[in-house]
Amino acid sequence: MGAPVTSMDAMATALDLAKVASEKTKTDGVSLLPLLTGQREQFLERPLFWRVGKQNAMRLGDWKLERSGQEWRLYDLAHDIGEATDLAPQEPARVQQMLALWDKWNAEQSEPRWR
Repeated sequence: MGAPVTSMDAMATALDLAKVASEKTKTDGVSLLPLLTGQREQFLERPLFWRVGKQNAMRLGDWKLERSGQEWRLYDLAHDIGEATDLAPQEPARVQQMLALWDKWNAEQSEPRWR
């Protein structure tokens, strides 16, 4: 499976190409230039987060944690790309580890300005 990236990485990559210091321009993405030059490893275990309305998700490596309401579901994308089997009941420690990352990221985000 390839390294997961997000559309927010495009801005960080453009800033890197333009030699604009990213410390001056905060983005949620990271520059993809290292990935494009073969340094794939640093992208494999970085968490990716997203939220749209009541839908929330994060990905860490091959694992995806998501919810559409209250209950979080966990999927192993390396073995279940169709997200057919919720592994949250069998992997409570992994769910807690990922939820801690989610909670930290979510606390840093602004509340949506639209509903």
